[in-house]
Amino acid sequence: MREETLDGSVRIPVSSTHGDGKGSFRMHGEVKAMDRKRIILMAAAVIIPVIVGLVLGYSFWGGEKKPLDYRQTLMDAAAYVRTLEEKNKDLATRVESLDAEVNVLRQKGQQSGTRNTNIITTLNQRVGFLEAENQRLKGQIQGLTHQADTTVGP
Repeated sequence: MREETLDGSVRIPVSSTHGDGKGSFRMHGEVKAMDRKRIILMAAAVIIPVIVGLVLGYSFWGGEKKPLDYRQTLMDAAAYVRTLEEKNKDLATRVESLDAEVNVLRQKGQQSGTRNTNIITTLNQRVGFLEAENQRLKGQIQGLTHQADTTVGP
């Protein structure tokens, strides 16, 4: 399957398959043209994004910038620091007031705890007195019942 051309070069058919599975034969010269197109296409796929990146990068970082006004920047920073200090003072006063409230609540809890303890002791004493009186009354009832049983007799 060699073919000679008029200029004396030899063309050798190259087999390739496409997506349809059918083989086709191309001559050696056609393969060189396909390789050139592929190389140009890959070079364009690399060069175009690089150029776009350079243009966008220059426009973003390297374009003409306004001169920085240091005095205004320092004044803005000082104002920002002042607002932060004011907020810090406000937060510090709020924390102090919350600490005071916590201390008051703790004291109330301790006072109510001791008061509750006193109430519980008093109630326990009263329960003890009532149980003793209950036992005494039960004894009297049993004595009266026994006396009634013996007096009424059979």
